[in-house]
Amino acid sequence: MTDKTFEDTVNNMVKEFVYSNINLTMPARVVNVSQYQSKQQIDVQPLVNDFDDDNEAIQLPVIYAVTVCLTEGGGALISVPIKVGGKVKLEFSKQGLDTYLESNGTSPLTPSDKRKFAITDCFATAGCPTVSTTLRPNPTDVEIKFAGSSWKMKPTGGVTLDVATDYNVTVGGNTTITSTGDLTLTAANVNINS
Repeated sequence: MTDKTFEDTVNNMVKEFVYSNINLTMPARVVNVSQYQSKQQIDVQPLVNDFDDDNEAIQLPVIYAVTVCLTEGGGALISVPIKVGGKVKLEFSKQGLDTYLESNGTSPLTPSDKRKFAITDCFATAGCPTVSTTLRPNPTDVEIKFAGSSWKMKPTGGVTLDVATDYNVTVGGNTTITSTGDLTLTAANVNINS
């Protein structure tokens, strides 16, 4: 058996430190959504256990007040419902986030301390399926689906809207519908074109 060199020992110590102290991404389960609408924050339970110094599996603690990243910009927001039991992907910050999260997010800020990759400094992104819980993404169309309804944009440029129950449209101004092809209106399986 070969004796370990000083270099081997240092390399092992560095690897152990990195593996024990740097969090990058992990899946989590949502455990509280009471602040989702007002602060865009949720509480989560990480779903992958860690190991202690004796190589025993340990469950990570609940992480409180995690900001949810949604698709937003230019004053627009695409919001999705987040419910207890749902899954999210956590992404951990290199620097502490507390100063940033209390700001308006427009200027560079200095963190309140020098912590790095802390388990409490993370953002959540909605959705982190397992193979058995996938919602089966559409392989060819851009699709938004929820509760049996879907909106599909096809590679040909066509759009399909399937509504599971009621469809309500409220227009605060003028409405123009222009079709260069045929227009068919059907209600209760009866063609109502004039």
